[in-house]
Amino acid sequence: MISQASSYLDCESTCPKVAEQEERIEELEEEVEELRREKQELRGEKRELEKKLNYQKEKYARLWKEHRKFVGGPHKPSSKKTQAEKEEEKRRKRERKKKESGEGDTGREDEEDKEDEGKGKPGRKPGHRPAWREQPEPDETIEVSLDKCVHCGGELGDPSGKKRRLVTDIPDPEPPKTTEYKLHWCECPHCGEENVAT
Repeated sequence: MISQASSYLDCESTCPKVAEQEERIEELEEEVEELRREKQELRGEKRELEKKLNYQKEKYARLWKEHRKFVGGPHKPSSKKTQAEKEEEKRRKRERKKKESGEGDTGREDEEDKEDEGKGKPGRKPGHRPAWREQPEPDETIEVSLDKCVHCGGELGDPSGKKRRLVTDIPDPEPPKTTEYKLHWCECPHCGEENVAT
């Protein structure tokens, strides 16, 4: 048995078939490694596309929720209307007929008069609490600084502080991208003017 193993080792160095198979194995290992890299790249692309798709689905659901009341409307065929829609249509028709003929009080006229009396300037009334938009988390932060005074051209030292500015880009159909700019500001030691980076 030992003699066969030693003869195999000798054959390995001289046999062209073994050398070819070893080369083929190396090629296949390189190909497998390349396929693994491609697989990782495709997974990243898939994640990005899934993000976009989820954003589109959310956008569609939000728009559908806002505008579904306009779908169908009076032009929807009666065969497609629900029983509640049919009853609501009949009720409106009866009210219209009563209003046109002038008979009976529907009760709606008093409500309309009250609404007209209470109407004033459009918009929120004075003293109403504001409703601010939530500030999103930035995807990227950029530091913006100044070297020279805008007014006199003198050298500026270290910044006295930073002002925060958030910019949200809304490209369609991708999700919004928020960038935070930290604008350095400092007082010029030469002229005393305040400088804010832009």
